[in-house]
Amino acid sequence: PIAADAGLACAQLLAALPRRPLERSFWIRDALRERFAYLDALANTPLANDAIHPLALGRRIAQCAPDDAIFVGDGADIQTWMYGALRVRQAPGFLDHYPMGAMGTGTPLAVGAAAAARELANGGTPRTVVLTTGDGSFGFYPAELHAAARAGLKLVCVIGNDGAWGTELHGQMHALARTVNTELGYLHYEKVAEGFGCRGERVERLAELGPALQRAFAHDGPSVVNVLIDRDAGAAIKKNPLAQMIMF
Repeated sequence: PIAADAGLACAQLLAALPRRPLERSFWIRDALRERFAYLDALANTPLANDAIHPLALGRRIAQCAPDDAIFVGDGADIQTWMYGALRVRQAPGFLDHYPMGAMGTGTPLAVGAAAAARELANGGTPRTVVLTTGDGSFGFYPAELHAAARAGLKLVCVIGNDGAWGTELHGQMHALARTVNTELGYLHYEKVAEGFGCRGERVERLAELGPALQRAFAHDGPSVVNVLIDRDAGAAIKKNPLAQMIMF
């Protein structure tokens, strides 16, 4: 009875509060206008040598993915950019490694999600699972792709490959002005995928990205797109609040 009386009192108090104009509800959009303009400029400004900005990668994935796609996120800097680009249009539709921060778990999560999507489809067309990950995080459990290939699961894995432990590299540069054991090299992870029975493709230029993603989404089975991204892009996350995303 006490809880009921308190709830009634709260409801009466809220009802008595003055109504505010509806347009006041858009203050968040207005407050983020500068941020949106900054991100648009990052994604739309051509880089030297037709390089690929990770935010442009995320937006291209968003354009190519079906509306009912299930997104799985992994990595550090690359996942931060994906938060600013991808949109989940059908729930349930998102998994990632936060708040644990256990990088690498995105790959087994994605394989499990693809298996569940096929079972839930009950003989129909399963929802496509899209894994976005970094080159470092992909390196933890790539053998999970063998299970996806053996089962013929519908899974698109996009690797944002900056040839390094990107978040550590830029963190070290910011704090120490040098790097220590953070560079991995631009390895051929698409070959790793092919070795496990998946379709693999390497993308080095922005002009190649759209067609490569379309081929991956059209493939009936697991596909890995190894996308070389601009390494310098990650520095903005350490320096500019307009580039930082809310991760928790």
